[in-house]
Amino acid sequence: MMIRATVIIPTFRDWDGIQRCLDALALQTVSPSEFEIIVANNNRDDVVPDSLSLPPNARVVWESKPGSYAARNAALQVAQGDAVFFTDSDCIPEPDWIANGLDPLENHPDITRFGGAVKLFPAKKDWTTPELYDRVFNLRQERYVVHGYAATANLLVRRSVFEAVGPFNAELMSSGDKEWNQRAEKAGYPILYLPNMCVRHPARDSFAAHAKKRGRVAEGKFIMKNRDKLKSYVSPLKYIFPSVRNAYRICSEPNLVLFQRLALLEFDYRLRLHEAGVLFKLRYLGGPQGRRQ
Repeated sequence: MMIRATVIIPTFRDWDGIQRCLDALALQTVSPSEFEIIVANNNRDDVVPDSLSLPPNARVVWESKPGSYAARNAALQVAQGDAVFFTDSDCIPEPDWIANGLDPLENHPDITRFGGAVKLFPAKKDWTTPELYDRVFNLRQERYVVHGYAATANLLVRRSVFEAVGPFNAELMSSGDKEWNQRAEKAGYPILYLPNMCVRHPARDSFAAHAKKRGRVAEGKFIMKNRDKLKSYVSPLKYIFPSVRNAYRICSEPNLVLFQRLALLEFDYRLRLHEAGVLFKLRYLGGPQGRRQ
């Protein structure tokens, strides 16, 4: 049977996460003969552990250049499916994930990109402040699609679009999905939000995890501004004051009690101060260093 779809999953030292993702993909309502899975290993010194249960329709490719977007590009080079699904090693696709992507792909031939829902879940029963912050601010795909992009945690693209606009920017450590989607949007390839094409994703559960992501995003913006020859300087003084926009979102978010809103406001301000430090280092102490392998 012809391979209709390719699922691409980059990984870096997360074989446990890959196994959970593969186990979820084994439960897909679409026959395994109709899709292939490509795990893009971004650790050049790593080997596939003997404990990994790799299904017959899956394989591993290696990419030594640091960065998940470089890894995704390596997988794209050998992808066979006309429909390319992207997700991450810490995501858990719902059983009808692929089916709910392929149906709209066939029924909407004019649409070339699809962003699916990402449902965050907490580590335990109650949501902690870091987890709530992730739920309020991150992976809001329905909002992203309005602005012409979707995160690669849950993105479906016709392979022909990559042939037209090129691969991901392999120099970026973060925001490469947004940068690529902006290129596709500018080239006239529309995007549609699919709430039923869903993956589950664990919410970030610590300040350190959020700070790491905020730093990567700041670095990605820094690189893109330099690439586009825009003014790359952002004064750290901007971050002395709390964000009015973020405060409004926190205060308008439903199903939160007062102490949760106050905790989120404090958490957001701490992240702003961290981002100020990252931008200061990027501007005055040298450019992005990339991920150490």
